Amino acid sequence: MTSGGDIVSWPVRLLDGAAAAAARVGGSDGTRGGMALARQIDELRRLGPATYRRQHRDPIPAELVGPCRTAVYAQIWRRAAADVDARVTPWGDGYLVIERGSRRIRVHQHLVPIGDPISLRLAGDKVSMHALLSAAGLPVPSWRALTLSDTRAAVRFVTEHGPCVAKPARDTGGGSGVTGFVTNADDLVAARFAAGRHDPVRLLVEAMVTGTEYRVLVLDGVPVGAIRRRPPVVIGDGAATVAELIAAENQRRRCAGGWAGITAVTLDLDAVLTLRGQGLTIASVPAAGAQVRVHSGTSAAGAADTAVVDVDDAAMAGIRSAAAAAAEALAARLISVELIAADPAAPLQAGNGAVIEVNTTPGMAQHYVVADPTCVVPVATTILRAMLDDARRDAPPADLAT
Repeated sequence: MTSGGDIVSWPVRLLDGAAAAAARVGGSDGTRGGMALARQIDELRRLGPATYRRQHRDPIPAELVGPCRTAVYAQIWRRAAADVDARVTPWGDGYLVIERGSRRIRVHQHLVPIGDPISLRLAGDKVSMHALLSAAGLPVPSWRALTLSDTRAAVRFVTEHGPCVAKPARDTGGGSGVTGFVTNADDLVAARFAAGRHDPVRLLVEAMVTGTEYRVLVLDGVPVGAIRRRPPVVIGDGAATVAELIAAENQRRRCAGGWAGITAVTLDLDAVLTLRGQGLTIASVPAAGAQVRVHSGTSAAGAADTAVVDVDDAAMAGIRSAAAAAAEALAARLISVELIAADPAAPLQAGNGAVIEVNTTPGMAQHYVVADPTCVVPVATTILRAMLDDARRDAPPADLAT
């Protein structure tokens, strides 16, 4: 697959061979060095030299996940602190100290002192997470965990289940190493390169689930906020290519200081395969007004792709119940639960959706960077109150404090 003629056929064959050789250099266990080189060669093959060069020289993605994200979270925590009459002091490199009376909390962006190491590790193990959720009666996508070298078994799974998602089996979040719309062996080999950057041992392959995606934040068993998200889209103008439209969207997010989106829309394998499903490439020029989906999932969703929903509404009963059950199954105090459902009011079960992801170090900015800021539910305030209560309970008795 090429990007509209950037590469002619013989270099494609050469790059195919180079990618395969680089993967072999990584060894049968898929060590990171060989897999990383294979991934880079595959990106070059699929994006073409010009787009590949622009992608890797573009400073905007780093700014969105660095200074812009830090600034957005600083504003979120300052608002939350004001809500509870606390004060905020910068503590260097994005860290903040929040104090009220004798109680003192340290945070870094979405990272907060809630949760135990076992729960944090468990949520990072997607295979164990799927097993625990299934044991609790919660539907998860059909899945199979494979070694990175077991391509044949992965191909059989894709043949049986249709379009799939391939991802690292553990220790990632935010869509890192995830590739959707995988439909054949070539896709799987390339997805293996992308996933191997994060997990050099195992690949998790899941059947894609159709429906609307919801993200629910649960604290101590109680859903405290929810959003509805769609995968990111760009709008055609009849002149710009998809690659140019994506670059413009990232620039718009940067100019908004992250409030239009704290994650960059990347031109990666997932984008290439998502576009392919619409009969497009990164070099295509969409008609004016045409909406083009540019990722399979919602990790790069921006404000325009996100709406706040009332988690306590009767229309959200099924989603609310499933999110609380997922938190209980994983014994997690603070967790985000991502679900896909056709009917959010009905019980989540096979045929009506699935739990597709959980995270015990959940982001909060997604609940603030939304299409209508007047509807924001201040989840950070709720979380801060809980942390201050924890600090009160952990404080020594008054007669010992002195």
